[in-house]
Amino acid sequence: KAEPWGISAGPDGNIWFTENNVNKIGRLNPRSGVVTEYALPIANSDPFLITPGPDGKMWFTQRAGDAIGRIDVKTGEISELKVGTGDVHPSGIAAGVDGNMWFMEHGTSHVAKIGTGKGPLVTTSITGSPRVGATLTCADVNYTKGTILSRQYLWLRNGKAITGAQGRTYRLGARDAGANVACRQSFLFEAGLVTMGTRSADVHVKGLTRR
Repeated sequence: KAEPWGISAGPDGNIWFTENNVNKIGRLNPRSGVVTEYALPIANSDPFLITPGPDGKMWFTQRAGDAIGRIDVKTGEISELKVGTGDVHPSGIAAGVDGNMWFMEHGTSHVAKIGTGKGPLVTTSITGSPRVGATLTCADVNYTKGTILSRQYLWLRNGKAITGAQGRTYRLGARDAGANVACRQSFLFEAGLVTMGTRSADVHVKGLTRR
C-alpha cells in the first residue's frame, strides 16, 4: 500500500502527494484522473509533507532520510539534500516570504531554512514621518504576483508588541518618543500558501519639538 500522506496543489494545476509506504512522490491530474509516481533516490526516506516553493517546484520533507527533497513539476527531476547530522526528522515545511523554504526538525526541536535561489517574496516597510503625533503606515511589496487573501498586522515598540496596535496604521504617542518602532505582517496567499510573516526595519521616533 502506498499510504499517501502529505498533499498539495502544484503550480502546474496538478495535485502532488507523498507516498509514505512506497517511498515515492505522486502526481494526480485532476482532469484525467491519471496518477504518475516518482521513486525517491534515498531509500526508505519516509516522505512526509509537500508544498509548492517560490521557484515553481514542489518541496517535501523526508523524515527517515533526514533530507529535504525537491521535484521539478515539468521534468520530474528530483533533488535531495541531507540536513543535520542524523535524527533530524524534518516534518512540516512551508515557503517563507524571504524566498526560502522553512521546515521543522522534529528530532532536534529546531526550525531551519533552505535557499531556493529566489529573493524575497514580500517585503514590508513603514511610510510616514516618525514623530510623535504622526501616523505611520505598514506597507508591503508583493513580488509573488499571487493573490494575498488576507493580512494581519502587529506593531512593535523596541521589539515588543504594542497592546491594541494591530491595524495597518499606527498613530505615534508620547510613549513612542525616543523608541524604535516596527511593523510585522502575516499573509495568507491563495492556494493555501501560509507564510510566517515579514518584519519592517525599525524607525526611530522623534519627540515633540518644544519652542
